[in-house]
Formats: sequence, C-alpha cells, structure tokens
Amino acid sequence: MTPARPPHVRLLRLILVLCLFVAAAVLALRWLEPRLVFVPTRGPVGTGPGERVELVTPDGVRLVAWWLPRAGSDAAVLYLHGNGGNLLGREPVLRGIAEAAHSSVLALDWRGYGESEGRPSEAGIYVDARTGWDWLAARVAPERIAIWGESLGAGAATFLARAVERPGVPRALVVQSAFTSIPDMAPRALPIPGIRWLCGIRLDNLERVGAIRCWKLFVHSRADEIVPFEMGERLFEAASEPKQSLWLDRVGHNETWNDAAFVSRLAAQLSRLP
Repeated sequence: MTPARPPHVRLLRLILVLCLFVAAAVLALRWLEPRLVFVPTRGPVGTGPGERVELVTPDGVRLVAWWLPRAGSDAAVLYLHGNGGNLLGREPVLRGIAEAAHSSVLALDWRGYGESEGRPSEAGIYVDARTGWDWLAARVAPERIAIWGESLGAGAATFLARAVERPGVPRALVVQSAFTSIPDMAPRALPIPGIRWLCGIRLDNLERVGAIRCWKLFVHSRADEIVPFEMGERLFEAASEPKQSLWLDRVGHNETWNDAAFVSRLAAQLSRLP
C-alpha cells in the first residue's frame, strides 16, 4: 500500500500545477494578443489618390505611405489608420479629411501592413508614427500639422502628440472611434476573468489625453459595435481643454465615412482650429 503523501507535499504539488497553468496561459496570451490587436492585410496598395512615398524608420523598416498635397494650403494632417486592412480602400477617408481640414494629408501603412516591411507591435507603431511626423515636419511647419488617429491609430496618435508637444505643436489632435486602452477592450474579445491584468499591449489613450494641451477633437458613434461609445465619452471627459466632441448616431465603427453629413459636420468643427 502506497503511503499517503503529507498535506504540505500535496499543497506544493497543487501550487506547482497552478503556476504551470498560469505560465502556460500567459504564454498563450502573449502569442495570441498581437494577432487580435493587429489584423494586417499584406499586398500591393498602389499609388493612392495622391503620391506614393516610402519612409524608413530609425530601426530600418521601410514603410509605404500616401501623400495628398493640397494646393494653396500650408497645413497638413498625419492620418494613422486602424488595426485592420491597409491603405487600400481608404482613399475616401483621406479625401474626406483633406476636404474637411483644408489640408494636405500623409497616411502611412503600419509595419507589416500592405507593402510595409516588418511585423506590427505597440513599440513599432509608435516608431512608425514618429517617422511619419518627422517626414511631414521636414516639409510643413510643425505648428501647422494635426495628428489624426482612428481606432487603433489613436493609440499611436496620443503617444505621438505627447512626444512632440511644445507650445503650438501639434496644431491639433483628432481622436476618432478610439478605445480607452487595450486592457479595457480585452474582456470584450476574451471574456476571461482577470484578462485585463495579463495584457502586454497597452495603447493607453486614457492615461495620456489629460496631459495633451493642444486643441483636441473627439469623434465617436453611439452605434459603434466594436469600441463602445462610453469609451469615447470617457476619453473626452478625461481630456484637458481646449477640446470639442463630435458624436454620431446610427453608424457603425467602420461606417463613419459613409455618413453623408459627416464631412460637413467635421468641417464645421475643424473650422475652429487655431
């Protein structure tokens, strides 16, 4: 007859099994998380509605971007898109921004998206956004550049705005259809107890908006089925002045630019830019 193990041995075994389970869960999440956050489409994106340009990041990654110069304008917008697809298909968005803001527009594909090299990561898209800013700032006065982040792109936009901010720079920050942070979004994708505490990717807009001093516009739809409208409200409430909001109805997360009145309403808001 096998002698019973002492209680402390059984407890140690249980703790070891639990630790191994947690370690395996963390490793699995670390593998899965970037695949949930970044959903790139690889492939040709062409020249777009303006000029095709190629940027090289400080860590040697080649990015493909579209540049839409606007005749008669000395202002520009750096547009940072969301987590899915690539530049292809976003031509109406860029034209809409150019029209509403009366500005030239630079839009880049994140590393790993479209024809851009590399693999996306939180640190990587921060570098990509800064590379787009530096390219623009070599051609346009920094005080005339607005940063525009849509959905995931807002996470890079708030980071960039903090990084480059000084009196009068950037000209403005537009935060469109943005989440408060990835840990806040995680339970919606994986409803597992404690999932938010295991997130390695942060993209924490809520932590940053209060410290950004430039003029800010928050855009969100009450019918957004991916990023809850309440997150847009929380970001607006946490943001420092000066700030404006543009709340929409009856359009989904990826349907904002299909709203016929959106561009005109956007133009009215952007007319308040300094």
